[in-house]
Amino acid sequence: MSNRIKKEGFYYICPIVKITESFRKELNIVLDKFKAKSIELEEAHKLFQIKYDKHEHRHLKISYEKALIQNLTTQFNNFALNDKYNENYAQRLKLPVMKAANIIKEAVTTNNIILVLGDTGCGKSTQIPQIILDMYLENGKADECRIVCTQPRRIPAISIAQRVAAERCDKIGNSVGYQIRLQNISPRGPGSILYCTTGVLLHRMQMNFLLNDFNVVIIDEVHERGIEVDLLLGLLKRIIEIRKELKFILMSATVDEKCFIEYYKHCKVLRIEGTMHPVKSIYLEDILAELIAKGTSFKNFFNKDNFSDSHYRNMIMPHMNNIKKTHGQRVADILQYPDSEGCSSIKLIECLIYHICEQTDSGAILVFLPGIRIITDLGRILRNNKIYQNRIVVYYLHSTLSIAKQQLVFKIPEKGVRKIILSTSIAETSVTIEDIVYVIDSGRIKINEYDVSTNIANLRETWVSKSNVKQRRGRAGRLKAGYCYHLYTRARENTMPMQIPPEITRTQLQDAILRLKFFAIDNVKEFFYNLMDPPFAKAVDNGIELLKVIGCLDENEKLTPMGSCIATIPIEVQLAKMILYGAIFKCLDPVTTIAASFLYKSPFEEEERGNEVYYTKSKFAEDSCSDLILLHNIVRSMRKGIKLDEHAVNQAIMDDIIETKKQLTSSLSVSGFTKTSDSSEAELNINSNNLSIVRSVIAGALYPNIVLLLRTHSRGNKVYTSQELDTTEYKRVHFCKNSINSGRRSFMSNFFVYYKICGNRIDDSTMVSPNSLLLFKELGENIKISDNECTIIVRGSLKFTMEISTYKCLIKLRKMFNKIVEAKCLGVKMDNEEDILSACCRFLSSNEDELDES
Repeated sequence: MSNRIKKEGFYYICPIVKITESFRKELNIVLDKFKAKSIELEEAHKLFQIKYDKHEHRHLKISYEKALIQNLTTQFNNFALNDKYNENYAQRLKLPVMKAANIIKEAVTTNNIILVLGDTGCGKSTQIPQIILDMYLENGKADECRIVCTQPRRIPAISIAQRVAAERCDKIGNSVGYQIRLQNISPRGPGSILYCTTGVLLHRMQMNFLLNDFNVVIIDEVHERGIEVDLLLGLLKRIIEIRKELKFILMSATVDEKCFIEYYKHCKVLRIEGTMHPVKSIYLEDILAELIAKGTSFKNFFNKDNFSDSHYRNMIMPHMNNIKKTHGQRVADILQYPDSEGCSSIKLIECLIYHICEQTDSGAILVFLPGIRIITDLGRILRNNKIYQNRIVVYYLHSTLSIAKQQLVFKIPEKGVRKIILSTSIAETSVTIEDIVYVIDSGRIKINEYDVSTNIANLRETWVSKSNVKQRRGRAGRLKAGYCYHLYTRARENTMPMQIPPEITRTQLQDAILRLKFFAIDNVKEFFYNLMDPPFAKAVDNGIELLKVIGCLDENEKLTPMGSCIATIPIEVQLAKMILYGAIFKCLDPVTTIAASFLYKSPFEEEERGNEVYYTKSKFAEDSCSDLILLHNIVRSMRKGIKLDEHAVNQAIMDDIIETKKQLTSSLSVSGFTKTSDSSEAELNINSNNLSIVRSVIAGALYPNIVLLLRTHSRGNKVYTSQELDTTEYKRVHFCKNSINSGRRSFMSNFFVYYKICGNRIDDSTMVSPNSLLLFKELGENIKISDNECTIIVRGSLKFTMEISTYKCLIKLRKMFNKIVEAKCLGVKMDNEEDILSACCRFLSSNEDELDES
């Protein structure tokens, strides 16, 4: 039977599905055994709904252990006798925020909600938690003080905690601690400060919604307005209505205070003026004039093909006469090229870095760039420059680096060596690198965008906001007077918005909705509507609909048992579902590798060792036709002792993936799915070598993200093939060139699933069988019956045809499988669970010839 998919009107005509008569009989026997146990399952489900309707698990109480606080006041008083502490305290007093210490104490004493506005570098993040802690210690009320301070990213949470502990002459884990994904050094209970990421605090709320184990909650860098920050702002608004004693502090360098005053009504605003040292701004027209005066030739710097960009010309031309007068004709001529701005010309950035090195004697350089690829490209150029090789040291800073590599940026270089840090926007806030004197700001940033009409999210590069500009400028000037080189004109800065829209207004919401449902907030639409910046109603509807399709919400938008289990796994919804299915189908090792890999950048060193990566992927992918399964094959080879560097694979990233696998498996044990955090346990991996089952689990988790291979095109006699692909919404896409499926001539199936589409590119495709799509689709059917034949419409455009008897068997199998999942999530043991799963495995792993009656 041909795999070719034909188009007929609005539908793609898919292969006919058949099963054998013996399989049909076996299935009916299994069904008869199953019916008796269903009553117990229904009772367990009722109890589950009652539990969530009553919110029984939302009111945990935490009592402080008095024995732990007896010596805290004595220890605090002894600080006065510690020379090192006094030396540190003298340095702390130089920070602008310390001049307002008494004002801060009074505000905390008399107000519950406080907004602190202070310039970058004034000491908000390190000093305000200490000021509050010391106030409680001075008053002998250490038992009433437990502070949590959130940071938007992992590295600030660690670096700030370490700095604060050092300032207090204390070790991490005593009065100060931190908690991020994979790392947790908690402080003592009372009289302590915990720095953590926003996501960690939200996860802690799943066990203690009212945050009874903290009396002061500080949200730092609140201007960033990531989706987790907005959720936290909305949830805390509810919590402080119940916990009147809770102190809630928001901190930012650049934020619209009116929004917060209106949102929280009774909000005290404190302004802290002053930075460490002044910072001079130098714009693109100034930079070009400096380089021209030095004798720099700009030949081949810019792309002349972009000369007619109308948007750019409309922006720059009204200012051109003034630029000619102030900076000269040559500068004006260069600024006519659209790619003179930003980071289109790596040559210009390289030239500016060398210019700073030549014209100044010391001070580290921080370069803000929009993405990892340009960071890698520029870094390679700088490191390979023979003139500067021994005069500079180049570090990268972005979120997908390991913590150990991120912390290299704090190292002080040898005398005569210039430190250059190439960073994404991660360095804008919280990450304070003391020796930065020069900032080069490309003015570009990558942000998530979400089209509610197509339900597709993309990562797009755009200009930063004026708030970003201020933050980036503030990174200079810690050590001495600083300089910020803006790779855009003053005219461009005037067109920038004050703030980038909050992430919650430009992202998919299924993960946020599931969290809210787990917090027993039934009316999520009302919750979103009452946020500071509500998302589009259509985005909320899309998120709810996806959660229904996935099986996390029922038709009444109530949390299902599976939804409850998935909410406890610290990963995105569809990936968490993959892990549950992996545990059920006993292929946990590969699926935890796959799920964990989405939290990190690709471990393949594409940029540096492209050809080697191609052969590595071809070798490890084997016959999987999956960009995801090949990663697990690498993990398996690691256990056998292969050296990853010899295969152009980043060891540090793979190590992080393996650590994350342990955390994800531990989450399953909390839900009762496993008894171990070892994902490679033999009993959990009976089917891990069954490629059909692993691919089917991926399909079941990533459904409804389906793409179809329509046809392939081979050019000449060369083994070069391009593929035509369509999504079920009729969006034409293609495999990423780095995909192991790109360029392949033929496949056993025309169906692929994916996690996300970037533009029109799929980076993570896996070939799947039609059977997996049919077994794991939602129960609500769109069917057409004629004579003895039945047609199922999947995702609105895929037509699968089968006999009515085959359809009835499929429905029985699907219902039984869903009951097994529900039973697992409710902790109910089904007597014939193994029989049902065995039948599912037969259906999923059998090819057409084995199931065909003929």
